[in-house]
Amino acid sequence: MTEHVNITPNPRILRTLGEIPFAAWQCIAELVDNSMDSLGKPWDLARPDDDKRIIVSWSRDNVAEGDRALEVKDTGPGMSLDVLQKCGAAGYSTNDPISFLGLFGMGFNIATARLGEKTLVMSSEEGTSEWVGVEIDFDHLIGRGTYDAPVIRLPKQLKSEHGTLVRVSKLKPGLFNELRNRGREIKRQLETIYSPILNTTDIEVLVQGTRLQRIQHCVWGTDRYVTHKGEPVPAVIEIDENLGIALFDTDRNRYVTESEENEYKTFHREKGALPKGIVQRERRIHGWLGIQRYAEPEDFGIDFIRNGRKILIGDTSLFGFRNPMTGRTHLEYPKELGTTVGGRIVGEIHVDHIPPTYQKTDFDRTDASWEEMVMVLRGAGPALPTMRKTLEYTAENTSALARLINAYQRCDAGTRCLAAPNDLARKWAIKYREGDQDFRTDGKWWQAAIEADRTSADKGAKKAPMVDHGASSDEDIAKYVPEAPLLGPASGTLRLVEAPTTLTPFEELKSRSRKIETYSSEYSYEKGGPAFSVTVWEVTKGRIGVEGQEIAVKFFQESINCDFFFDPKHQFLLHYPISFRELLLFYLADRFKIRNRQEDIVAIFAGLFESNFSNVRIEYQRIQDEARTLFDRLRDSAIELLQLREQEVIDFVFESAGEVEDTMPGLIINTQLVSKFQSRSPGCIDAIISVPSRTLVRLVDRFPEEFFDGKFFKSAYSIIELPDSKSTERLRSISKDRILSYLKDALWSISENKLPFSDQRLKEELQRCEHSLRFLRQEIGT
Repeated sequence: MTEHVNITPNPRILRTLGEIPFAAWQCIAELVDNSMDSLGKPWDLARPDDDKRIIVSWSRDNVAEGDRALEVKDTGPGMSLDVLQKCGAAGYSTNDPISFLGLFGMGFNIATARLGEKTLVMSSEEGTSEWVGVEIDFDHLIGRGTYDAPVIRLPKQLKSEHGTLVRVSKLKPGLFNELRNRGREIKRQLETIYSPILNTTDIEVLVQGTRLQRIQHCVWGTDRYVTHKGEPVPAVIEIDENLGIALFDTDRNRYVTESEENEYKTFHREKGALPKGIVQRERRIHGWLGIQRYAEPEDFGIDFIRNGRKILIGDTSLFGFRNPMTGRTHLEYPKELGTTVGGRIVGEIHVDHIPPTYQKTDFDRTDASWEEMVMVLRGAGPALPTMRKTLEYTAENTSALARLINAYQRCDAGTRCLAAPNDLARKWAIKYREGDQDFRTDGKWWQAAIEADRTSADKGAKKAPMVDHGASSDEDIAKYVPEAPLLGPASGTLRLVEAPTTLTPFEELKSRSRKIETYSSEYSYEKGGPAFSVTVWEVTKGRIGVEGQEIAVKFFQESINCDFFFDPKHQFLLHYPISFRELLLFYLADRFKIRNRQEDIVAIFAGLFESNFSNVRIEYQRIQDEARTLFDRLRDSAIELLQLREQEVIDFVFESAGEVEDTMPGLIINTQLVSKFQSRSPGCIDAIISVPSRTLVRLVDRFPEEFFDGKFFKSAYSIIELPDSKSTERLRSISKDRILSYLKDALWSISENKLPFSDQRLKEELQRCEHSLRFLRQEIGT
């Protein structure tokens, strides 16, 4: 007979589970998961009049160290002693691993052991007369060497009471310090991971007496879009892909292999049922991908959700393409300004069928279901066309994620890229999260994008382009007031023209102005106290006049509410290196000085500038990122633009041995392209994707007819045709040299060989580069 030995683990194993790394929020989430399950899954199966509530609380500092505890209590249906006893057993699960969040089991044991030395689980069903529970005390269990835990019974005040309480006491000092010092972060994390449930059910979760708020992504409206290659790409793309039924092993928590599936199907045909623990599971991927109304270096990415709980938050792994030939991952988004501006693609994807890791911070990416999901969202191969061409993918990638990556790679302010000025967009996003109703829809962002179009078109000049501002507001006083200029010429002098209405000076000026959302905001600075709320107006008709004189700006104040008007056509703003923005801050600095009784108005002005217009700060890294972005765009376009002159172009590249050497490292991922480039054989033009930026400047200089006339740069070149050939060449040279001068400034900013300038000289050089980059952005016609 086969001999057996008893390998029941020592109770000390329970305490050892507490050494597994779980952050405080993860421990709490494990307990909340179980409560979520108890409230009904799907949640609408619970009775409508039930109070579906989960309360999380922990001791304050004034509680003695040995008495500190954490509690998670719910108003679920409760459990009997028999079920409760099983739940306390290490690794036991009352639920299947498919439809529920918590499963009790090992996650419960790890979380409670991580938090403290003693755990009490009490539960009661409706109609019973008592609360019944089990107490797990590590010292007691280890001392006795058994898993026997005492049963606790307490009378109920009301028979209608029901629910479950988990109380962990003798909290570990390290975990308690985390609870005490990072309580706000823990609450925010719980709001994030449970937002899909909180947004779709009436379950209420309170943490330290504060209700978890519902969080939604700040994305553009579903009716917004940009045009890419002549096709509209919506700002939000719905995802719903049914992948059919697969067999799942609930005991091993994984899908069966192909050979196992054949075996189980045979078993089913013969026995009329599947083996125990093997179930059919629907595989469905649904949710959405979209564009955030602001860009951030960290705050973007895709949330992956299992059974209503976010497992991955802001995941960016799908934004890179892993080359199977080299094993290297090539980042495809965000390629432009990723380190300083960031990305905007976000999403919520439900993948209930993919098994999570035991910590519930990731999915099992070795499972075939993960790779299957990746194929659905981002398709086969790279998303960017240049990389696809380099790796010889012939078809276009039309997956949802690839469409968004290609259409929304850039986030230049304006309607073309569907973007508001980013510093402003970030401020408004805070208002959105605070629940300010004025910022719930994307109307302000859209208006700011329109204003950016106007600014880019004329830089405040006299003729702004006609832009569709949407429906007119009924509050626009200009619709009801006859047009009348404030000032008019008379014998070479200025005179006031009497208005035919009884409007106040403010109302009359407002009737001739348009609100500028981009600068209408609350203005303050560090230690400046309450902000002034400023509405900024651009005068579009007539002038601003005071006592018969034209002035550039006019400031109205009533308590903390201010209105600031500026005339972009005033001579001062047109001919001096200053904008209305500086004049606005000058007025505000004076108001803060008076209100706060401060002496140094310059310090106030500097504080206002730093706090409200940090986006115009001259930062070396940002300018470098913008320059690299520019050259990346030029490099991508150059392949197509120079296609018909392939041999001539590559021969020109080979005129510089150093540039050829710098090109080679980027081609190593494609051995065929390396061979084509070295032999200068057909197809070698694709090697342009790897040439250094200085080569691109040389190519523009050598082949201007392929880059100008709207092909890449808007400036004219070949279309300049004068009767005199020398005049033609001279004007063409002027047009080309202008662009080349800007490109050389941009090249200087990313060059490693710079002269050691003083801080002031470096600032001046960077300002020059910044101006050149701005001009180039306006020049790019693609």
